[in-house]
Amino acid sequence: LTTTESTGIGSNSSVARHEVSKRRRHGSKEEKELSRITDHNFISTLRDEIDERSFGLDPEGPDTPDAFLRKLLSSFFDIEIEETQTNYSSAREGFFEKPVDDDMLSYSALAAATRTNNLSELLNLSKEGYSLNCCNRFGETLLHIACRRGFVEIARLLLDQPGASVRIVDDCGRTPLHDLCWNPSPQLEICKWILDEEPSLFLLKDKRNFSPFDYTRQEHWGLWKRFLLENKELFKKMESDCYGFLKRARVAETQQTSDPSNNLESDGTKEVSPV
Repeated sequence: LTTTESTGIGSNSSVARHEVSKRRRHGSKEEKELSRITDHNFISTLRDEIDERSFGLDPEGPDTPDAFLRKLLSSFFDIEIEETQTNYSSAREGFFEKPVDDDMLSYSALAAATRTNNLSELLNLSKEGYSLNCCNRFGETLLHIACRRGFVEIARLLLDQPGASVRIVDDCGRTPLHDLCWNPSPQLEICKWILDEEPSLFLLKDKRNFSPFDYTRQEHWGLWKRFLLENKELFKKMESDCYGFLKRARVAETQQTSDPSNNLESDGTKEVSPV
C-alpha cells in the first residue's frame, strides 16, 4: 500500500492512533476505555469525511468502471487501492449465504415463472409454501435470473423476502450483480438496490477473474461511472469483508507513518512499506 497525498486523516491522527494502540495494550481500565472511544471516533471521522472530500473524478474520462471505482474508494480511505487488492475470491468462506436442501426443491417450479416474468405466479407459489430463496444444483438463484433478464418487479419481490440476501453465488463464482451487469441494458434501479444491500459485491470477481463491471458494454461505461459517483454515499455502508480490509489497511498505514523506522525520506516525500 502506498500513501496518497495527505487529506488530513493520516497526518493528523497517526501519532494519536499510535498512542491509542499503546494504551490498549498496556493501559489501565480507564485508558483502555478511552482508546475504545478514540477508535470509534477515528472510524466515524473516516466515514464522515467521505462527504467532505473533493473527489476530482471524471466519469467521462477513459477509466474503466472498475478503475473509476478503485479511485473512488481510494479517495474515501486515503490509501491507494490496487487491482489485486480487490480481487476477493467469490468462494471466500463465511461471506456467502448457503441455501439449504429444501430450498432447492422449490427451484424447478419457481424458475419457470421467473424466466417468463410472471410475478403473479410467483406470488401464488409463494403462498403455497414454495421458498423464493431457492437455488438449483449449480447455485443459481431466482435473483440471478431476474437480474440477468432485468425483471425489476421480480427483483424487488425477491429482495423483500424474509431472510433474503444478495450474498449469494453460483458455482462459477458469479453473484447476482455479475448477471445484472451482463444485461445488454444498464439496470440502474436494481443495481442501486444491490448497492444499498451490499456494496462489497462490486469488488468481487468470479472464477474467471471477472468483476461485475467486466461484463458491461464499453458504450455504457460513462453511465456506470456516473452512477457510482452519484451513489458514492452508499459505499459508507460497506461493513463486510471488503470494508474490514480497507479499514485494517488504513489503520496499519497510519500506525506505520508514526514509526520513523518504517519511513524512507526521499526528495521531501515519505513512502510506506507494503503491508
